[in-house]
Amino acid sequence: MDGDSSSCAIAYFQASGVVGGKMTSLQKRPQVIRDLIELATYIAEDHMDASDRFLSAAEDIFDNVDENE
Repeated sequence: MDGDSSSCAIAYFQASGVVGGKMTSLQKRPQVIRDLIELATYIAEDHMDASDRFLSAAEDIFDNVDENE
């Protein structure tokens, strides 16, 4: 994975619109997609099911963040 591990998670997102000072939607930046693929591929080398669970959990978290913004 590229980048500084101390960077905050919000750096992985960009607002697709702002209404009344609130973000209307978040989109994953290209780097987060590359990082997720890299991590999932690494995990899948030993545990395919765990890799699937990792990607599913990540997507659930992103959906939760988007809903709560």
